[in-house]
Amino acid sequence: MKTIMVHERLNLSQMKFEKRPEKIKDLGFKKDFLYIRTSDVIYCLNRQDISHLKAQGNYTEIFTVCGKKILSSKTLKYFQNILSSPFFIRVHQSFLVNIRQVSQVQLGGGQCTIKMLAGCEMPISRSRQSHILSLLQN
Repeated sequence: MKTIMVHERLNLSQMKFEKRPEKIKDLGFKKDFLYIRTSDVIYCLNRQDISHLKAQGNYTEIFTVCGKKILSSKTLKYFQNILSSPFFIRVHQSFLVNIRQVSQVQLGGGQCTIKMLAGCEMPISRSRQSHILSLLQN
């Protein structure tokens, strides 16, 4: 049996699901919510609740602010296009972060890192350092 976890305001009786579950993203909540399909669950995440995303080959790990980790079969580039807003920035080949969840940027030692409110750290690539620092300082 497959489970669909959706926001409590959705009325499932009014939705028409097509054969391809990817079509669920066409709901009216597209701006605020991200629908992520795994092998047996479709998650509904508020975009503000996403802390960061990490590439794992052709898969992506999505980390939420409450510590939940969701593995998606979509690439990080796919999510970068979907989450194209001023709040999600690519800081490294393997990381996409929600800048509203950044607690600090550590400079020095030739390697800059970002520390998230959830406590995890990730590197900032040298080619993106100046752009990211200018975004975070404004």
